[in-house]
Amino acid sequence: MLSKTIKLEAASHRNRPVVLIRFSYDKELISHCKALGARWSISRKQWYINQDRYNLKEVFNQFKGIAFVDYKNVNQKLNKTLKVKRESPVKNFSQATEKEINAFVHILGAKGYAENTRATYKNMIEVFFGYFTDKKPDEITNESINAFIYELNVGRGYSASYLRQMIGAIKLFYAKRVNRKVILDELDMPKRPRQLPKVLALEEINGILDQLKNLKHRTMVSIQYGCGLRVSELLALKAEHFNKERKTVMILNSKGNTDRRVNVSDSLLKLLREYWLAYKPDNYLFEGQNGGQYSYHSVNKVIQRAAKLSGIKKHVSSHMLRHSYATHLLENGVDLRYIQELLGHKSSKTTEIYTYVSTHKLESLPSPFDFLKRNDK
Repeated sequence: MLSKTIKLEAASHRNRPVVLIRFSYDKELISHCKALGARWSISRKQWYINQDRYNLKEVFNQFKGIAFVDYKNVNQKLNKTLKVKRESPVKNFSQATEKEINAFVHILGAKGYAENTRATYKNMIEVFFGYFTDKKPDEITNESINAFIYELNVGRGYSASYLRQMIGAIKLFYAKRVNRKVILDELDMPKRPRQLPKVLALEEINGILDQLKNLKHRTMVSIQYGCGLRVSELLALKAEHFNKERKTVMILNSKGNTDRRVNVSDSLLKLLREYWLAYKPDNYLFEGQNGGQYSYHSVNKVIQRAAKLSGIKKHVSSHMLRHSYATHLLENGVDLRYIQELLGHKSSKTTEIYTYVSTHKLESLPSPFDFLKRNDK
């Protein structure tokens, strides 16, 4: 395990964008900074590289086997400001370990895990083995894994959800490839924060739809909200998935590799017919300008632009339409069990989170202030 750490951070120096290299004073690390071409800032008292010369792979190669490189903050900021593609972890591990990782990913594929899930687990396992540069998978103890999670949690400040996903990936890898159980009780499992889903009011959704003059955009947003779909489910839709007689749509191979049927209202079917006659898509229901599946990023841009034009100040994402669908059904008296089926949740506990954001019962509850006997009433 590497005992030294450097932390990269996007910043501005002398009105120029730079990447700072933060670490406690260490002669060995300083020599590697110089070899990288980094400069010393007297005012900031930090080593830095100009952003136009920044290359994450070069940084990893320079500090390979010397220090653990924390690049989370710099990549997040660069993605926002320079729209730089987030790079995969550099593979500091052996070819034998890489073969184990690839075999693990093949097993996930055979088990029916979704492509995005396989990519996420592969990325996390690569980060994990990039931390243990000189150890084989079967040489890493529970104690070492615990130290790794502690480092990500305390030393790096990663979110609890990321850490739980990392632990899940590690557990699954060891179960499938090393035939060894990673005991959860011996790990410092971070607490899962209870974050309430963000929802839009009916008036806000109406406002967004009013701003969508493009028929494809209006149909797309209407279908996602009207059927409570995930973005991936929306973009995978095809004409044959709809049943006009039964007024339903089949959602195939959704999260958890399950299918489900969702009802489609008459007004949505009417909008769909209008859209189909106008666009006549070849394969997917919603296709890009050059054919093929419409992009996730474009869906978000469409919704965010319409939300801004309608006067909504808060940040809006496409997934909020799904949350709003569930909340509005609950507020209109639909049983939670039915909502669970419509959303495709395996556990009712996942669906119960909407009871915390629903206002139809809260608004009718009295305030304890009303129980007071006061003279100013």
